[in-house]
Amino acid sequence: MNNSLKETQLIILAAGDGGRMGGVNKCLLQIQGKSILDYYRDKFQNIVLVIGYNHQELIKHLNGTAYVINTEWESTNSAYSLKLALERNSGDSIIVDGDTLFLGEIDRDGFYCCRPEYHFFSPQNTFEKCSALQFIGIARTSEAENLRYLKDFSEKNANNYWCEIYKDIKIVETKDKWFEIDTWGDYKIAVQE
Repeated sequence: MNNSLKETQLIILAAGDGGRMGGVNKCLLQIQGKSILDYYRDKFQNIVLVIGYNHQELIKHLNGTAYVINTEWESTNSAYSLKLALERNSGDSIIVDGDTLFLGEIDRDGFYCCRPEYHFFSPQNTFEKCSALQFIGIARTSEAENLRYLKDFSEKNANNYWCEIYKDIKIVETKDKWFEIDTWGDYKIAVQE
């Protein structure tokens, strides 16, 4: 990873309660001896973690990592959490869901998606047009795109998923290894890989 990317702001959206896993801060789950958070700490210097559920416990593990508390985590979704982080710093960012571990390089702007059948990259597509692809919960965005997000955000979409508010961002198809941990079954697969 080049130095400028290492210094890019990484926003980790981790305010939820991990309800399908019985209430767990998923960014602290251990995969091959390291937490998801630690994988990202190894790659990035400028991290902002958005926390909510059980935040007092999570703060004990942050070791100086910057954080923002979403006090409305029970009644909002990741769109609101991202708004809180971007209000703090709207500069060029990499945004990742707290339950997603991406082991590849985040070297192009756009929404990171995968398609298992074949490799395809089309900068003309937007998130809404790419139903054949699976969004993996990671995006690299510019300051201009983040400022537009803040402008387009309204309380009526506080319960949306964050990627639904961005407009006209290209799709980056990746074949790199990644895990999204929504259930204990997902976690078991990630640990065995």
